[in-house]
Amino acid sequence: MNIEDVLRTIEENIQGVNAETEQGLDKYKTWNFEEALEILKARSELNDVAAQFALANMYFNGQGIIAYDKKRARYWFQRAADQGFLPAAREFGYTVLADQTMDESLVDQAFIYLEKAADSDDLKAKEMYVEETLKYLRLKHRVDKALQYIEQLKRSPKDSYDLKRYEEQAERLVKVKKIFVTKSVHKTLASVFTVIGSVILAVASTYTFLGLNPGIDTPVLNKIPLLKGDVIFIFDRNVVLGMILFAAAGLFVTAGNGFDRQPWTKLLLVAATTVTLGFTVFQTAIIEFSDKSLLHDCFIYIGMAIIAFYVVGGILGYSVKKMLGMKG
Repeated sequence: MNIEDVLRTIEENIQGVNAETEQGLDKYKTWNFEEALEILKARSELNDVAAQFALANMYFNGQGIIAYDKKRARYWFQRAADQGFLPAAREFGYTVLADQTMDESLVDQAFIYLEKAADSDDLKAKEMYVEETLKYLRLKHRVDKALQYIEQLKRSPKDSYDLKRYEEQAERLVKVKKIFVTKSVHKTLASVFTVIGSVILAVASTYTFLGLNPGIDTPVLNKIPLLKGDVIFIFDRNVVLGMILFAAAGLFVTAGNGFDRQPWTKLLLVAATTVTLGFTVFQTAIIEFSDKSLLHDCFIYIGMAIIAFYVVGGILGYSVKKMLGMKG
């Protein structure tokens, strides 16, 4: 804010400014920044809201100091805002959001202060809220509030240009909201797909390598298809169902693969993969120490499972993901 705006804001919102603070503001008005700074600093330490607001602006604008001090400006804006001076809440929000390198926690805090000022019917704060929301589009929980402020601003535009600007901003925010809804749906689907794929993968590996098929009394080890040359020609129901399970697992895991799924579902997939690798190593070890003649057959069977999971399931899963418009 420039000097005139600062003084006008104090005059419009504070009655009975302290005499010493008034002296500091007079120095500030006449550009005697060094003396103004000393007076306003002393008064600010005594929780004088007018002094704090003016001092914050001096730090923000680099007046009376060697260089800009945005951190001190934010500190004094926040001190004044915490005492209920809403213009300071607006300026605190602005000074934080103007620097897009801020961490997420401070950005969210800035929006909270800006919202306090906007809810007090501060039109400037409402405009700031909308504009900053359009900059920080990752903050989806702010979009609805910004749309609400736009509707309020549209009731009293300065002129037709502002009305057109508000309508354009509203249109952009509506589009963003639709994107957020779509992303939310995709995130849910990706998480569900990953969970289903992980469970099926664990079941497939258990079924395949431990022979947990209802009605099958003998272990899977005795169900490995016979080989004639290098061509598998016997596919009993255990083999077929095992491959179907691996293909289904590959389908869901591939469809759920992406950046939008919940982090914990990735851990579930890692656990299912670990189970599968564990059973594979266990099965291979049993054959190695019991009947090495079946070792080649076992590797063929493992290869079939890999093809079913990555190739058949992968292609189907990628098709599902593309059909649903999911990315990642």
